[in-house]
Amino acid sequence: MQKIKKSVFLSYRRTNIAWALAIFQNLTEHGFDVFFDFTGIASGDFERVILKSIKARAHFLVLLTPSALERCHDPNDWLRREIEAAFAARRNVVPLMLEGFDFSTPGIGEQLKGTLEPLRHYNALQVPAAFFAEAMDRLRDKFLNIPLNAVLHPTSLFAEQSVRDQQVAAGSAPSVQQKELSAQEWFEQGARAESLKDDSLAANYYRRAADVGNIDAMAKLGLIYATGRGVPQDDAQAVIWYSKAADDGNALAMSGLGHMYFGWQGGLPRDDVQAAKWYRKAADAGNANAMANLGLMYANGRGVPQDDAQAVSWYRKAADAGDGLGMSGLGYMYRGGRGGLPRDDAQALIWFLKAADVGNADAMANLGLMYANGRGVPQDDAQAVSWYRKGAYDGGGVGMSALGYMYETGRGVPRNDAQAVIWYRKGAEAGNAYAVEALKRLRR
Repeated sequence: MQKIKKSVFLSYRRTNIAWALAIFQNLTEHGFDVFFDFTGIASGDFERVILKSIKARAHFLVLLTPSALERCHDPNDWLRREIEAAFAARRNVVPLMLEGFDFSTPGIGEQLKGTLEPLRHYNALQVPAAFFAEAMDRLRDKFLNIPLNAVLHPTSLFAEQSVRDQQVAAGSAPSVQQKELSAQEWFEQGARAESLKDDSLAANYYRRAADVGNIDAMAKLGLIYATGRGVPQDDAQAVIWYSKAADDGNALAMSGLGHMYFGWQGGLPRDDVQAAKWYRKAADAGNANAMANLGLMYANGRGVPQDDAQAVSWYRKAADAGDGLGMSGLGYMYRGGRGGLPRDDAQALIWFLKAADVGNADAMANLGLMYANGRGVPQDDAQAVSWYRKGAYDGGGVGMSALGYMYETGRGVPRNDAQAVIWYRKGAEAGNAYAVEALKRLRR
């Protein structure tokens, strides 16, 4: 009879670290050699450590929650690449269904296309928080107690040392308590409610998770209070929850504090130096919007020395990560020929269109400006008005102000001073300086 291998690789999202740690602790206690990226492997070591560790282990456990697969459309997503590597190496793949995950849930099918489609056909195990110990018994006795026919590949000395370091770090962590797993379930319930546009229910679940220490839920609560989605808008509460999560290194919360100091929202005195500090912390932790805002601060010399090259660098990092502000910022720099980029209206147009496609209101307004001035496109006031209107309806002060100008001058729309005043007023309320001055001029 073939020998049963007791080596395991855990694949998970960092939002589900409590689950991963609990599974690691249980399997380790029962003699399994378990690896999971506990402290965070550097992206440059992904090939040397992560992929080789998957090949070197017989069993591959992937932790699935309702939100786990959301980023798997990206070919460079780590979770996707880990699953693909396990398939290629013919590991014993066991999907662990957590927090109500179900392959038949609407939307999951859209996330499991192409190379990930086989995942739904593997024998999966439901792991309820209330019956965690029982589920682990079943995992060990039924799912991991099987021989593996594929040949195991030895890892490099570097990979082996990295694995040992991660195991030591995870082994020294406190035992995961039942309340932490319950908090994970509440967080996922909040994420599910948020995806269904039920902001009030999402806020309720996030609060339950945050009250028992879930850091990601605290950050979500900060965002909810900052935006007034599902709760009365409250900047002071936003700062409280952002600060709690930021102290534990949550990137969303650190970016949120940057927003509060920058002046996007109230709750804190405007302080560009503090804003830049928190944006940098969040950017270093991988938050794309913080990267874009750091680019904006370098472009304008707010909180940091003015540096167009640095602005372009951060805008590009954010744009590569799919952030609309980063894309729009790149378009702006190409339009002006700043930061070592050539003045290039065609490139500006490309980046503004990319940003508009992901809902960036300033990019929509900039597209309107390009049509109004005939830069990179044929001059067309009707198209300019169309883009200005899209930006205005998405809450952009630039689009509102520009729409007011078109009504005031009768370009692309019939001249209408009453409509001009309406849109200038909206732009002023959104903080657009030109709209403020235009209102003063029209009232004289």
